[in-house]
Amino acid sequence: MNKNAYKNAFVIFAMIVIAGCTPKPEQIVLGKDNCAECKMTITDPKFGGEIITKKGRVFKFDDPHCIASFLERRGVELSDIHQTLFVNYENNKKFVNVNSAEFVISSQLKSPMGGNAAAFADKKAAEKKSAEIDGSRTTNWSTLYNILVK
Repeated sequence: MNKNAYKNAFVIFAMIVIAGCTPKPEQIVLGKDNCAECKMTITDPKFGGEIITKKGRVFKFDDPHCIASFLERRGVELSDIHQTLFVNYENNKKFVNVNSAEFVISSQLKSPMGGNAAAFADKKAAEKKSAEIDGSRTTNWSTLYNILVK
């Protein structure tokens, strides 16, 4: 092999290693995975979430309330978190990042641990769902977090 071939091989190898080390979410397996906070088996596909650490550890949750409680008791240090994700209420095969999620809060949502908040991909989607539920409201994560940890 010539120098360029070695260089190209090294670049490809480095890209594979870096891609393999990026912490990634895992699909929640309903009826099998347990909530990292309340320890209940996750069975409702619309309210879950995950916290993924910088080292790649994935904590799974069955309700935004459990994520808030876990963070409040410092189940993991904030500086160790790579990302926090919520199940998209409208498409439970997808996650919504905490920074872009908009939540609908309503007692009619009946989430597993009583957080009664559902995550949506954006404000428009949340407002559309909220308009369908009497007495509901929309909010972002920082406001919801403060409501849930009271």
